Amino acid sequence: MRISNGTVGLPPRAAPDARDSKDDHKARQDHQIRTYRELIGIAEEVIESARAALRHTRKARGKDMITDLAIAEARNEIEHFCGLGNRVIDQSRRRVLNGEQVPTVPRSRDGRVGS
Repeated sequence: MRISNGTVGLPPRAAPDARDSKDDHKARQDHQIRTYRELIGIAEEVIESARAALRHTRKARGKDMITDLAIAEARNEIEHFCGLGNRVIDQSRRRVLNGEQVPTVPRSRDGRVGS
């Protein structure tokens, strides 16, 4: 489906109405929970692989100082994104699997957390 701005996407999903039975809603909810469990498992595997790479490269050194700095920066970025991934996993688990109301984190105009 083409959206008015020319991009391709899925059509908007209508809100459940009186025609939707409770069974249909329950089936969709069960499917969503199964899907989230699978995605959380995959995300956990990816994060563990990234952390294993960090452990294995802890003492890695380049041929010169510039390469050492690049390695250190890459390691810092990997660690940062592992942290973000853990946060997403935690929020997904709490919101979707446990049905909790998880507060959003305030962000600045440029998208930074707590700025």
